[in-house]
Amino acid sequence: MRVIKNTKGQTMVEFALIIALFLAILFGIVEFGRAWYYSNHLGNSVRAAARYGAVYANSSSISTPYNISNIKSGTMTYANSEITSFMPTAKPGNGPGQFRVFVDIFSNTSTFSGTTAQRGFTIKVSATYQYQILTGHIIPFFSGTHPITRSASMPIE
Repeated sequence: MRVIKNTKGQTMVEFALIIALFLAILFGIVEFGRAWYYSNHLGNSVRAAARYGAVYANSSSISTPYNISNIKSGTMTYANSEITSFMPTAKPGNGPGQFRVFVDIFSNTSTFSGTTAQRGFTIKVSATYQYQILTGHIIPFFSGTHPITRSASMPIE
């Protein structure tokens, strides 16, 4: 009895199995790189905004003792412009590809509820970006949006 070996198509099947795994790894690397990029820029933006708020309180536009609402609104405006300069497609909001900024001022370790701040108080700027995964349909269980949150604190000078 003679056995006929038919190997036509074997290479194509092996290629299809390997290319699927290769593309999943490749797209995973791309998504990780994008998330790292957004995370770094969000961290840099909140750090710059916290520094701005710490120094802004000592500017000539605010009288001593420092008005907390002026510090918060100025810092919030600066943070929004800083984030959109690094991520031009990002807009303020809570949806995919959008961000939210929070500014708090602390006295020692508790939130200060008064209307004025002093030197030594701490300003904390936090931002959350809703990172939208682009290759979610290609890689199973890796889709939708994931929040990236960064914060920075500095003492008011």
